[in-house]
Amino acid sequence: MKMYYLNLYILGLISLLFTSCGVEQINPPVDTDSIRYEVLYKNVSLSFNIEYPVNDNIVSDSIWFYIKKELFMENKGNDNHKQSFVDLLKNDDTYRNKVFQSYIDTTLTKRKRFCINVIKQAETNKYINYSFSKGFDFDFIFEKNTNTFRKNDGKRMELNDIIKSPHDKDFIKLLRFYIIEDIDSLRLNLSNMGTYLIDNKDVELLLNDGNIMMSLKKSSVFLTEKNLAICYYFPKNLFVDGTNHKDLKGQPQIFLYLKIPYDVAMPFMTKEALELIE
Repeated sequence: MKMYYLNLYILGLISLLFTSCGVEQINPPVDTDSIRYEVLYKNVSLSFNIEYPVNDNIVSDSIWFYIKKELFMENKGNDNHKQSFVDLLKNDDTYRNKVFQSYIDTTLTKRKRFCINVIKQAETNKYINYSFSKGFDFDFIFEKNTNTFRKNDGKRMELNDIIKSPHDKDFIKLLRFYIIEDIDSLRLNLSNMGTYLIDNKDVELLLNDGNIMMSLKKSSVFLTEKNLAICYYFPKNLFVDGTNHKDLKGQPQIFLYLKIPYDVAMPFMTKEALELIE
């Protein structure tokens, strides 16, 4: 027994020594498995591609909570997450209907394949990124969010965990600059979808402080190797369907994927976010 406590004491001293010397904590990689499953609902193929963590640790638990929330499974299933999910897809009509009706607007069901993807996007020693997307036929993604999870405690890094003051005037100005840079790609993507800005004046509306702040709250902000990244969503009432000239309320989200280099973004980032990219 004395030897046991002595070993604990020695391990504690070693840990303290490593910490004081700035030695980086080693976090094991997150191993994954996948679920690929299709069900037919009202003549539309509903396809799930879910990459899920298999490790028994705090970050895996946090990622599973995120996956289950996105897929309306918070109060369903058991500890065998994969089998629980597959069982729901195969046997629970109520669950399938809830997923389908929550994700698909009735005006879009002319397409025959609807895909839901949850995948591991990137991983370092300090964080892991998971993304959720939905869309038709793999090529028409109309909603996406990516989240950064801190590996040492499983925390999902949200907007205020990454940006010191999201409403800071200089940060809004920075976002406006990168939105303007990408506005042509936005126009191209929209025209490919048959969707357009109502008129050129609405570009100004897109870029006023109020709309940028409102959009930022709905957007996902995450870390990458070289950039602060944002899936930036726009207010849908500024767009029209080019075919029938209806506004896009209740239609797919319109977003830009903004990439802001760290050397530009760092002054606006929190200490805990900066620690993850050191």
